[in-house]
Amino acid sequence: IPPAEQEFYGGPQAGWLRDILDRLPSLQALIVSNLSFFDHQSLQNIHQSSKAPVENATNYPLRMLVASECVNTTASSLASALLHFPDLIYLDLSAAQGSRNQHVLHQIGSLSELRILKLQNCGLRDDDIEYLKFSNRLRSLDVSNNFLTEKGIATIIERLPTAKPIRVRDTDSITTMSSSRSPYPRRYSGIPLPSRVLDDGLDAFVVDRLTSGHDGYL
Repeated sequence: IPPAEQEFYGGPQAGWLRDILDRLPSLQALIVSNLSFFDHQSLQNIHQSSKAPVENATNYPLRMLVASECVNTTASSLASALLHFPDLIYLDLSAAQGSRNQHVLHQIGSLSELRILKLQNCGLRDDDIEYLKFSNRLRSLDVSNNFLTEKGIATIIERLPTAKPIRVRDTDSITTMSSSRSPYPRRYSGIPLPSRVLDDGLDAFVVDRLTSGHDGYL
C-alpha cells in the first residue's frame, strides 16, 4: 500500500485494516510504511472487533509487517495489534510512533517465529532493552540510529539466541560438534544459512519470497 493522503478521497473508514485482513485470509505480507491512516484507530479496530478474551483473540496468518515511519500509531494500538499476528517472521517498526514503549517491546518478545526484527531510529535507550526479548529463531536484528550505549548493546548480546551444538551420527556413535566447526556462517541460530540466502542477504531473500508471485512461502 503506497503512501496516500486522506484528503484526496475522503480517507478510508476506520475498519479498513480489519476488512483487508478478514477479506484476504491468506495475506502474508503487509507493507504500510509512511501510511498516514495506518494509525491508532485502524489498529485498535482490529482488536476491538473481537468479542473474545485476549487469550482467544482472532489471529491472522500475516508473516511480514513493514510499518516503518508510521507517525500516527500509538504504543497501545501497536501492542494490541501485535497480539493478532503471532506468526510474524519479519517485523519492521523503524521510526514508528510508540514502538519503543515497554508494552510493544514485550509483545515483540512473544513472537516465537520472528526471524527478522528492525527497530531503527525508534529512540531506544539502554533501559528500554530490559523489556525486549528475542525469538530463538531470530536471524537478523537492526537497532541502528538509536541512543544505545555499550551497556545496552551488551544486554542485547546477552539476550540473543545462541547456536546449538550440531549432533552428528556415524556408524558407531553420535558425537556433538561445536557450532564453530560448521563450514557455514551462522547468525543467532544453530541452523546454517543456505548459500543462496547468504548471496542475496537474509532480508532481501525473505521479502522476495513473501511478496513475489502467488505461491511464495517460508
